[in-house]
Amino acid sequence: MNKLTSILFTSVVFLSSCGAASIGAENATDKSTTQKQEADGATKIVEATSFLGTPLYQQAIDSELDENLKAQIQELEKSTTLSEDDYIALGGLQASRRHYQDAIKAYTKGLEKFPESYKLRRHRGHRYMTVRELELAIVDFTEAVALIEQSDVREYEYDVKGKAHGTYEHWVWYHIGLYYYLHGDYETAAGAFERCINTAETGDMLIGASDWLYNIYRRMGQDEKAEMLLSRIPEDIEADTTYPYYKRVMLYKGVFSPDDILDKDKSVEKWNGRDMTVAYGLGNWYAYQGQSDKADALHKAVIKTPFWSTWAYLAAEKEQSQK
Repeated sequence: MNKLTSILFTSVVFLSSCGAASIGAENATDKSTTQKQEADGATKIVEATSFLGTPLYQQAIDSELDENLKAQIQELEKSTTLSEDDYIALGGLQASRRHYQDAIKAYTKGLEKFPESYKLRRHRGHRYMTVRELELAIVDFTEAVALIEQSDVREYEYDVKGKAHGTYEHWVWYHIGLYYYLHGDYETAAGAFERCINTAETGDMLIGASDWLYNIYRRMGQDEKAEMLLSRIPEDIEADTTYPYYKRVMLYKGVFSPDDILDKDKSVEKWNGRDMTVAYGLGNWYAYQGQSDKADALHKAVIKTPFWSTWAYLAAEKEQSQK
């Protein structure tokens, strides 16, 4: 039994033996308690510990935006009858404040009230990954798969503008793929992203999942499969051309050059989240060209940025921790 089959098997056992109602707070951990630590003469709140063993501090956002988000949270919390979607919104608002541990707590409270929610598991699993609690994340995703498999309804996620942004099935498999990618289990990661691609409904979703799958195939030495995957993505695909994964995929296809996707004259200190996401993929590409020094330099640069909640940062950090 391979690990992808095992995920599905485990999800069936979960439903048949303990029932969906067993979830609630059992995945919670006392590591989720936000700690305070003095650093550089100021009090900083530790949200997580990196794969390198260093503290990851809660990041400040614009004060006006933060006040607006807090007001929305307070308004929601006034209600004594919060819905499943309300708890998802609460967690999302906390995550927007960069309060990831508080987001996890919101989703956990929601699961206490809605123990059969694969939606809350999907979102909590994401934030468990953010704070480097990978093993708690995969439990949530595996149980989410079980609950989705028994559902007759294709439920969609929605972005901040209220626009449908892929199914929960798509995003659960995306996160499962990332979990196994971070663990270096590329065979299982490939199976998850192959399922993810099959549920992609927009160009952006196809590109995002294909980017990770391309890297997985290359790391497995399956270069022919990697090139075949790229051939499914036309140069004129309808997608957001500013999307970091679009730029990375077009680099892999040979449409863009390294200088087309990352400004070599822009210092790392001035990189934004999109720059560092591009940089991680560019580093991988250099590695496939046999230019390991350039690859390593870019991956090290990624983890010098403050964007520690992004997938590119997690991946670069995980790889650096294994050297």
